[in-house]
Amino acid sequence: MLGGVGFGEGAALTASTPSIAPLRSVAAPGQDAVVGLWAQGEDKPSGHAAQYAAIIRSLQGGEAAPVSITDAYATMELAAAIYASSVSGTTVARGQIDEASPFFTRMDGHLEPWKQEEALNA
Repeated sequence: MLGGVGFGEGAALTASTPSIAPLRSVAAPGQDAVVGLWAQGEDKPSGHAAQYAAIIRSLQGGEAAPVSITDAYATMELAAAIYASSVSGTTVARGQIDEASPFFTRMDGHLEPWKQEEALNA
């Protein structure tokens, strides 16, 4: 239920639906300045297409990529750890997604979904 209106099966937002407050940024404790910086930022497209476009522009311009391989690797390791943790129901620590992990090269761990938990907990 949102704003006193239930959004169950078949429900729809209409002009008479109560307005929903816009999302707002909330900083971590002690990081209040970040919210102001975020609000000043340009509204830029994101997602895979925008990321590929930035890489292509840097290659065509002979410039360094906007993100280093080291940073990209850390991001992919985090994403793989999230998938591995969700499948296994256990905590996956930094460094556990290595070449021995089924999640090192694919987010599905190269496993059939119903066999993933069994393999990770073996």
